[in-house]
Amino acid sequence: MSFVSVAFFVLFALTLAAQWLLPSRRLRQLTLLAASYVFYGWWDWRFCFLMLFLTAVAFFTGLRLEKKPGSRPALALGVTVPLAVLFFFKYMGFFVDSFCALFGLNPAGALRILLPVGISFYTFQSLSYTIDAYRGKVAISHDFCKFALYIAFFPQLVAGPIVKAADFLPQLEEDRRPTGSGVAQEGRCTGYRKNLPAAWPDPDRGSRVLHQSVRHLVVLWRRVRGRHDRVYLCLRQHQKGCQAAGGQAHRKG
Repeated sequence: MSFVSVAFFVLFALTLAAQWLLPSRRLRQLTLLAASYVFYGWWDWRFCFLMLFLTAVAFFTGLRLEKKPGSRPALALGVTVPLAVLFFFKYMGFFVDSFCALFGLNPAGALRILLPVGISFYTFQSLSYTIDAYRGKVAISHDFCKFALYIAFFPQLVAGPIVKAADFLPQLEEDRRPTGSGVAQEGRCTGYRKNLPAAWPDPDRGSRVLHQSVRHLVVLWRRVRGRHDRVYLCLRQHQKGCQAAGGQAHRKG
């Protein structure tokens, strides 16, 4: 689900209304958790189980480190499993294709792996918790739902930044609720106003230029300029997307 899609605005409005109206802090946290998984599963619901698996690995590794502080086997398990999952999804296809090219094999029947959106963010976020738990820099979480919300919190799930558990988890113990004045005065919401125009660059611009004659120097200059603009727009979109994500998290308290 894109931050600039109609579906996201509907999900965001419903989630914000729930945070405003639900009297129980527990219910508000469960609503945020459900919204985060709906947001992530909108693209492909099967990868929700992958994120849940990595969440469980980090959670139970933390409990193990609480019982046996400084346990290297627990640390090794909590670090190796997420890195192995990340390596498989991000690089296994590359190695398979390289192997086929090296030995002249037909890559048609090779392994094709779909890369989950945001896997690097929530993998390294779970790793940061495991490492901090090993070093004794974070209080061990005993509530799986709160910990799952820390990993899956949708304003920063696919666009970052990576958040420390020591900064996020204590906030879940506070009875925070959004206020009308806080939503109206939140300056970071301008990230949406800046992001929306950059989110839809002209899709036909490059095609129109590429179909013109490359022999003319002016056309060549337009090609270079067009690609420069599109790269700039992509970078600006990511930057402002991070601002918008920060604003969403702030408005939810």
